[in-house]
Amino acid sequence: MENRSPVKYLYHLAKLIRQKHAIDILDVWDKQDLKLPQDPSDFVDDHTFQTACLIALEQANDPALGITFGQSITITHFGPLGAAMMSCACFEDAINLIFEYADVFVPFGVTQSQQKSGAKISALIPEISDAYTEFHALAFVTGAAQSFNELLGFVPKDIKAELPCSPLSEEEQALLPISLAFNKTQACFYIPKEVLALSLPRHDEVSKSQFVEVCQKIKKGLGQEEALSNQIIKLLDNYDSYPSIEQLSQTLNTSARTLRYRLKKEALNYREIVSQHRLRRANDLLQHSTLSIDQVAEKTGYKDTPSFYRAYKKAFGCTPAAFRNDRRS
Repeated sequence: MENRSPVKYLYHLAKLIRQKHAIDILDVWDKQDLKLPQDPSDFVDDHTFQTACLIALEQANDPALGITFGQSITITHFGPLGAAMMSCACFEDAINLIFEYADVFVPFGVTQSQQKSGAKISALIPEISDAYTEFHALAFVTGAAQSFNELLGFVPKDIKAELPCSPLSEEEQALLPISLAFNKTQACFYIPKEVLALSLPRHDEVSKSQFVEVCQKIKKGLGQEEALSNQIIKLLDNYDSYPSIEQLSQTLNTSARTLRYRLKKEALNYREIVSQHRLRRANDLLQHSTLSIDQVAEKTGYKDTPSFYRAYKKAFGCTPAAFRNDRRS
């Protein structure tokens, strides 16, 4: 099933760009025949969301836009999910709700992995372009810090974050009251156990149940009970090299045997999913990078370039070089 993203984030981005740069992104989208729902509470498919976002980022040409966007996002932008999070008993309960309903209320996927010292929360940002990745990474870290402050009343100093971009200026770093590490492979947070156990000041179990019920209805209405194969594809987007099924099963908090069984029910296996993902990633690299064909083959996990050529031609009916030349022309 095709994933969908809240269109309100696009309208909010357009509003920020108009205020900061005096550029009417709505008019630009319209001229490029990009039709968005008029209702801000509606949703768009991921391809439309990504295309609209790329156009906006290109027009603004503002490396710090991700920080501005993240700072402007409050927990109320999550709608009933934000209200449910505010009503939770502890910080960990609120974080867990994000993972349950991120596919409905958040403009990109998130995942978590348990560690001895606490939890790692990562953003699953598609590798569309450097500008797209940097914008969403900065928005994720800045927006999450903002939400932490709203939930707890402060941002715990023990929280650390990593970013897949170059170091920020001193002025930009001052806007993020957490420890930052740069030039990493993904945007993520490390949250200690002590922080996860912190109580929330607005705990109300009755209100939480009511808002969670609303979240469930919205998710059901969108048909967002996502197939396991789609969840795996989202996770693979976040890896530089492909994990074994055993490694991936740990991320999904299950066993490799159970994972194989559940995929079999969808008439798929892990090898097929990886093969499809390699080809999709290859198309992105051929179209949006300057890597050579040999480098694309290596980056997408093929043992050699001839193997890459054979797999690509079998899938798409043309060679990787022909595809790249066609897109560039």
